[in-house]
Amino acid sequence: MKTYKIKLSDGSSTVVKAPSEKQARAEMDHRFASISVMGINPPAIVEVSLDEESN
Repeated sequence: MKTYKIKLSDGSSTVVKAPSEKQARAEMDHRFASISVMGINPPAIVEVSLDEESN
């Protein structure tokens, strides 16, 4: 598992552990789908980068 840092359109960032960048994006999409169901518009993913410090 690698650690990916994901920057969001609202200016925040989060860290996701996943085997690949594609899986990291999929994890965030899944989280956002849960938020969207509650009627909240989630932020967009701006950038996904490998977190060199954690790997």
